[in-house]
Amino acid sequence: MTKGEIITAIAACKDKKTLGSITRVLNHESATEAEPGTRLLTQREAANRLGVSSTTVWRLIQSGAIGVRKVNNRPRIPLSEIVRFAGKEVR
Repeated sequence: MTKGEIITAIAACKDKKTLGSITRVLNHESATEAEPGTRLLTQREAANRLGVSSTTVWRLIQSGAIGVRKVNNRPRIPLSEIVRFAGKEVR
């Protein structure tokens, strides 16, 4: 595909979600942040947010207490899972 064809295809796109994703990729932003509700964290980022070690996060994943997604065969934790888990632990 030529640069002109790509520009034409982007210009013809009417889906704001897709355009936002394309813009983020072109701006070299993380693809895991494509949608506000689907922010994905690394194990270390999740550990920092929870105030625990990466090992503890791994154990929580293994026990099923925190859900995980695979991105390029690497575990990524949805921010919503961290919020859910933290809320459950506070109560």
